[in-house]
Amino acid sequence: MPRGHGIAKARVAGTITRLSHSGLRFDQQVEELDAVSRDPVVLGEELGDRLADPWPTQATAAAIALLRASGADENVARRRVEWQQERARHRARGLSMR
Repeated sequence: MPRGHGIAKARVAGTITRLSHSGLRFDQQVEELDAVSRDPVVLGEELGDRLADPWPTQATAAAIALLRASGADENVARRRVEWQQERARHRARGLSMR
């Protein structure tokens, strides 16, 4: 993850959590998320994490739709899902992967 993306990704994740309980219309949620980040890479990394969630919920599906509507990079998301899956395999074998 490029320098500074961790903080931006944390802000995106926090905003999505807040928006999931906000009662705002979907288009308003997109505007709110756009105000936090319009970086397709940051949004794509968060999308990948949500897509890789082993126990998706209704909130996960809503977050995925919101990230896609906000312009998340699908290729970044795909690579993030692959990384998450590889990380899970390493953890299952008791190995560390950062």
